[in-house]
Amino acid sequence: MRARAAAILLTLFGPGSLDTLAASPDEVQTVALGKDLQLVATNRERIGTLTILDHGKVRWTVSSDSAAPGCWRGAEERPCAAERIGLLPPDAGGAPRFYVQAIYAQEAGGTVGHQLSLWRWKNGEAETFYTTDFITGGDMRPQGVTVTGNELDLVGKSYWPNLSMCGGCAGRQIRHHLRITPTGAEYRGTDSLNPEVDAVDDLIGRLGENRATDNIATPEAAAILKKSWHGKLFASDPVVTDHAACIAPDDNPALTFRFAPSSTGLKITAIEPGRCS
Repeated sequence: MRARAAAILLTLFGPGSLDTLAASPDEVQTVALGKDLQLVATNRERIGTLTILDHGKVRWTVSSDSAAPGCWRGAEERPCAAERIGLLPPDAGGAPRFYVQAIYAQEAGGTVGHQLSLWRWKNGEAETFYTTDFITGGDMRPQGVTVTGNELDLVGKSYWPNLSMCGGCAGRQIRHHLRITPTGAEYRGTDSLNPEVDAVDDLIGRLGENRATDNIATPEAAAILKKSWHGKLFASDPVVTDHAACIAPDDNPALTFRFAPSSTGLKITAIEPGRCS
């Protein structure tokens, strides 16, 4: 893989380019867009370059450090580099299309900024037809892009209204659905990968606002939570198992929530004290 990466850098940038190849060979990625058409993504310290080779010669290239106003002509005015690249179905006219999952350059922080961009290659030029930013945190998988046929899913980090999580925590994991159409991309909505914790957060919010809780928790469970947790709730990632979630906020006791299916989703049926294992 390293020899292949070195050969690509020689093609792109000439003999001196080998000095730019860092220790990890993952900093050069390639995807075949056609018989003699190749997409190459390079990454050095989160400053990336996208290049398209036609019969081994550079036809088009863009650097995230020089593109205006920023990462691949997106909304962010900071450099980025590709983490993952891949093919998409061709457009209605047969033009090749591809996606780039990029990571933004940042000095520090456990919550990491990313960009998804969808591209088409037409008339000797690559252009984006969809771009969005997202964030990730923690080591929960999957995060980022998966493509199956003309369906693209993007998993990223979000936040709960009432439960606060650390920057390095996975937080609320949201899956965004896109459909790749012959003419572009159609946003199809989201779903949560943490429905159990969503139910707990909803109960916290309702108790704090003195709203009805009967449809999301038994009276006994609601009473236990109201008595047990107070003040700002800041916690590490919950421990979720089958029909249960254990949450341990700072300065509050750890509680395990048990659930049963209901007509509105999940209902909290019991709350038990104890350590999260």
